[in-house]
Amino acid sequence: MTSDDPGIRDFEPDTRDLVATLFPVEVALPDGSVVQRGKVFVLVGGVVVFGERDGKPLRLFAARHAEPAVLANPVAPKRRQRSTFVTVSGTVYANGILGCGCGSVLKNLTHTEALT
Repeated sequence: MTSDDPGIRDFEPDTRDLVATLFPVEVALPDGSVVQRGKVFVLVGGVVVFGERDGKPLRLFAARHAEPAVLANPVAPKRRQRSTFVTVSGTVYANGILGCGCGSVLKNLTHTEALT
């Protein structure tokens, strides 16, 4: 489930370090690309972003935190849930989107499956 994209940095996430899972979210990556429906795993050491391609999960970005993560307020309305992650590879923004993510292969993607 990895990409050959050079945007994925040398960051090996540890499944024991999970802080939060954000889904479904729209994600703006440091290279300017936007993932319309993504899943973000926030870890103690960094952040990992997944999208989907051809009906399969695809790891699009992974990098270590350069600054502490700013997580969205979980009681805020879904469209106002905004998280910011300043990483060594640039800033990642994750915005909550409406819906439950039904129909996406990312919905059932667990952190242990995704990060191993």
